[in-house]
Amino acid sequence: MKKIFNLILVATTLFVFSNAYAQEKYLPVSETPGQIASYVKAHFPKSKIISVKEDKEIFKTEYEAKLNTMVELEFDGHFSIKNIESKDALPQSVVPTRIAAYVQKNYPDNKIIEWKKKKKGQKIELDNDIDLVFDLSGKFLGIDR
Repeated sequence: MKKIFNLILVATTLFVFSNAYAQEKYLPVSETPGQIASYVKAHFPKSKIISVKEDKEIFKTEYEAKLNTMVELEFDGHFSIKNIESKDALPQSVVPTRIAAYVQKNYPDNKIIEWKKKKKGQKIELDNDIDLVFDLSGKFLGIDR
């Protein structure tokens, strides 16, 4: 019984300290990390960054950038893009070639409005609310329902 109590005490302490360490703050636009600014300039040249949020936790850091064109970008702590969401079609330069080709062939009248990369795959959302799932190499796996 004492072991269970100690285990619960340790878990609770870790939870409290990890939440206490988690810090979310907005960076001045002038202090946008260079990698994020370069990504925006390369793929969204007509857009301007209007906010950058840094979310620090014990084992990871993430960034969220919002553009004046209703685009939201999420980056991991190494500034690799993780998620792109827009009200309009995403530029072809941000969608992996194999995925763009699949959508062009199978959904020629639709636009990709969101792309998300996860550890085991990728997911896109079309403007008709259909979510398509792909592996990391861009091979189509199915429709997410």
